[in-house]
Amino acid sequence: MATASTVLVTMTALLGVAYAVMNALAVDDARAYLDGVTTEDDFIGAYGGALTVQLLQTLSQVAAGVLSVLWMFRVTSNHRDLGRDSFWGPAWAVAGWFVPPLILYVIPFLVLRQMWKASESGPDWRSSRVPPVIGIWFLLYGIAPLAIVAAQGFGGMGGVGAGTDAVAELVVDQQSAIWGAGALGVLGAAAWIVMVRAITERHTSLTGERTTNGQVA
Repeated sequence: MATASTVLVTMTALLGVAYAVMNALAVDDARAYLDGVTTEDDFIGAYGGALTVQLLQTLSQVAAGVLSVLWMFRVTSNHRDLGRDSFWGPAWAVAGWFVPPLILYVIPFLVLRQMWKASESGPDWRSSRVPPVIGIWFLLYGIAPLAIVAAQGFGGMGGVGAGTDAVAELVVDQQSAIWGAGALGVLGAAAWIVMVRAITERHTSLTGERTTNGQVA
C-alpha cells in the first residue's frame, strides 16, 4: 500500500503539471472565444484535452487518497496491536481527513507524527524526534494551497462541470494559480514519498515485516 500510494501520488502530481501546460497552450484559444473570434466548438476542441487530463488527475487523486488512508490505518492498527496506543489511533487515521478544518489536514499531520514516533524500535518511542519532512509535507499540502484557493477566488481550477464561458475565463485569468497548484503538487508529492518511505522503513523494521533481501513482505 505504501508503494502504491507513492506511485499514485506521483501520477497525480505529474498530471497536475500536464494540465498546467495544456491550460497555458489553450490561453489564446480561450481569448479568441471570449472575444467572439472563434466559436464555442472551436474552444471546446482546443481545450478538451486539458479537461481530460484534469479528470484523470482527479481520479488518480481519489485513488491515491484511498490507498494513503488505508496505509495509515494499517500502520496505526499495528501500533495498537503492539501496545503502542495513542490518542491518534486507527479511527483518526481515517476520520481525520474528513473533519474540520478539512483543507488544512491538521489531524492527518498529527497522526503522521504519531506514526513516526510509534515506529521507533526503542522503549522511549514517545520521545522520538520527528523529522522535518513531516512538517514540510503539512506546509506544502495543508497550508500553501490556501494561497492558491485565495488566488483563484474559490472559483475552481479548470472548469470541469462549469459553463463554457466560465471555463474560458478560468483559462485566461487563473494561469498563475494553476501553475502554482502544479508546482505545489510536485513538491508535496516529493515530501509525501520521502515521508511514507521513511515511516514504512521504520515500521517494517519494528514489526519484522521484512524479508532477507530488504524488501517489505
